[in-house]
Amino acid sequence: MQTGALDAAMTDLDTALDYDPYLYKAYIQRGMVLLFKNDPYRAILDFSVAAGLEPLIAEPYAQRALALFANKEYAAAIKDLETALNYDPTNVSARRSLAWMLSVSPDRSLRDGTRALGLVDQQGAQSNQVVYAAVQAESGDIDGAMSTYRTVAGQDPRAGQKFQSYLNAAGYYKGPLDGSFSSLVEEALKQCLLAGCRIGGPIIRP
Repeated sequence: MQTGALDAAMTDLDTALDYDPYLYKAYIQRGMVLLFKNDPYRAILDFSVAAGLEPLIAEPYAQRALALFANKEYAAAIKDLETALNYDPTNVSARRSLAWMLSVSPDRSLRDGTRALGLVDQQGAQSNQVVYAAVQAESGDIDGAMSTYRTVAGQDPRAGQKFQSYLNAAGYYKGPLDGSFSSLVEEALKQCLLAGCRIGGPIIRP
């Protein structure tokens, strides 16, 4: 979403909440816009108001968890997702988010690959393969994770380039950012996974 569109959405949502400060959906939507604008602290506030207005449904907790994670409040983010799943155990988005956080949290004490694997069914594995690869790696299946990453890179060179950029920023890869899944990328990725970093998650340097 472009900056101008985000600003326009913020203006519209601010106006809506001026007219009706109890408009649950407006708080959810404004929180999402704030996350897009990289303002997780204010997003947390909006999702918290939404949770106060509708405390017995999954959505506000699942959304707040994303903002908490972005704000580096990892334990609180996981707790919110657990709350969301208490209200809606089949919520696919919350299950996927929790599996991701249990696999990539920089606080290793919060990771649980076995539990994460139990949250991702076959359909979820196909719908977001990067999440599934992180779960595979955290559950000990490094070779399976490598295969999944290889599949993703083969489907979209832009994904391969993102992998290279992540590995470069993490200090594991110094080659070209051309999107290829070369033997150099594979070796860097394997070292990264064994060290505990997961593509797309917070960077863990060697």
